[in-house]
Amino acid sequence: MLHARGEIDAYTLPRWRALLESAVPESAAGGHLVVDLHEVTFLSVRAIMILADLAQQLDRRGIGTHLADGRAAKTIARVIDLADMTEWISIHRDLATALEATAGPRSDT
Repeated sequence: MLHARGEIDAYTLPRWRALLESAVPESAAGGHLVVDLHEVTFLSVRAIMILADLAQQLDRRGIGTHLADGRAAKTIARVIDLADMTEWISIHRDLATALEATAGPRSDT
């Protein structure tokens, strides 16, 4: 699980990418990457695309990607939908729902 906070914009993109990549080894063990965005005050489209690219790579390894953020979920979902990445990222209204989605075997439906 990765908890992000603050602004994720052009200035912080290198740190964002590094944080996401640092979570990959632990995600491989559990078969899921959960990213909690509740404390993120700004998330650029480029940051979403970096996340979507990683999610696609993880999917090829059998690892699911889940986002938790009730405030911006609709906006993030729209960007992911426009980028045709809904197959690789699940968006949840809160952290509890995201964690529930990781219980049990991963489903490709």
